[in-house]
Amino acid sequence: MDIGYRASIADGVVVSLSPSVSSIRRTDRMSGPGNAKEPAMRLPTNESAADRLIRIILGGVLVALAVTGIASGVLGIVALVVAAIAIVTAIVGFCPLYAIFRIGTKATSR
Repeated sequence: MDIGYRASIADGVVVSLSPSVSSIRRTDRMSGPGNAKEPAMRLPTNESAADRLIRIILGGVLVALAVTGIASGVLGIVALVVAAIAIVTAIVGFCPLYAIFRIGTKATSR
């Protein structure tokens, strides 16, 4: 006789506790034959391809300045932080400052 406790939590997560086995598993209610899964949440892109390329180049230049010692000390740390932000926003394609000020360089389709 298995004396266990089973609880179902929102979003399809099932927690099962028993004396011999403890497990947490995820069940997708949408999966199965003929059912399409929900699309993954994505940030809206607000940067154009040119903007993203400029950010990658700027990030690379700032990393090079910090690594070679041209920008050293506090200036080197600031350069690395700005480079990291520029590279991450270029990869993701979303700039939080653009969103705050409601601007964007990406062309909108009409």
